[in-house]
Amino acid sequence: TLVVEVASPGTSAIDTTDKLDEYQAHEDIRVIVFVDPDVVSVKVYRRDEQGLWHVEKYADLGQIVDLPEIGASLAMGDVYDTLNPASRPRLQLVEEP
Repeated sequence: TLVVEVASPGTSAIDTTDKLDEYQAHEDIRVIVFVDPDVVSVKVYRRDEQGLWHVEKYADLGQIVDLPEIGASLAMGDVYDTLNPASRPRLQLVEEP
């Protein structure tokens, strides 16, 4: 089973914490895809044969998200085609004077 969750304004923290825990608790769910419509960010969580979860992160419009579990792939550019996402902010090191 594959789940796709698109974050809504104001629920991103809940979507990526509480809902992730709930989805991962269901043994029949093998893949969870989280899409953030506000910034270019897709996270794919996959359950391996031992039941462990692994995460793949996509943050570039040129990337392809492969979903062999359903015989499909998603072009990040297509996912965000009609949206106006911001670039993911980067942390900056600030040196003290």
